[in-house]
Amino acid sequence: MEPENDFLENASMMIDYAKKEIKQFMDWTNRRTVYGATAESIASDLEELLNDVKRLKREYASRERAANKTPAFSPRQQQA
Repeated sequence: MEPENDFLENASMMIDYAKKEIKQFMDWTNRRTVYGATAESIASDLEELLNDVKRLKREYASRERAANKTPAFSPRQQQA
């Protein structure tokens, strides 16, 4: 696996873990308080961030597949 793929996988896992921890915090505390509302906002932000990282993973994978299919130089350029 490429380092970039490792980074994206690790980022996804950390965000998912943080989201689960915030949700656990919300389960243990009163959601009607100021900090409850803040926790819900953070959970929502983390969900958006996780979706952004997943989209980045797809874009990167798509670009990598395209790069592996297309030679850097055409055969004619390599002969020159």
